[in-house]
Amino acid sequence: VIMQSVVNSDPLLERLAEDERQGKIFAGHTRDLEGFLRTDFEKQHIKSFLSVSVFAHGHLWGTLAVNDCVNEREWTDEEEATLHIVALAIGDAIERSLSDAHASEVIRRTMLQASLDAIIVIDETGSIIEFNPAAEKMFGYQRSDILGKDLLDTVVPEYYRKGYVSGA
Repeated sequence: VIMQSVVNSDPLLERLAEDERQGKIFAGHTRDLEGFLRTDFEKQHIKSFLSVSVFAHGHLWGTLAVNDCVNEREWTDEEEATLHIVALAIGDAIERSLSDAHASEVIRRTMLQASLDAIIVIDETGSIIEFNPAAEKMFGYQRSDILGKDLLDTVVPEYYRKGYVSGA
């Protein structure tokens, strides 16, 4: 990760950041660079580089790069196109992953809300992290009031607490 102050003080890095946002391919030889990027690439023994932007949901997500650390070379149109296709596939996978996670969350939330059974979820410390409408009706607590509270101190009747703690 390059600090913003370094980017702002290096004209090449500023231009590269803008090109990256526009989805332009960045390719060339380390010997033709100057400033921070040349120093950084030389430390890594990079002779030639090729990078493309990865976009997800219409925003720059990252960069996919291929470097040749043995020989200086010219990247072919086919290599550039292949890397671009891989970057598109990564962006699509990221979008699908996030969409799948969102869909799962919607299904989970709908099931919790529609369930006629009381559902209470606690974390490893016994704090309530989920409390559905049926639990509100059964136990008389509002979800907003009970989240974060200890299950033992709220929902478990006092005469059962000793057994609850001992696991009996």
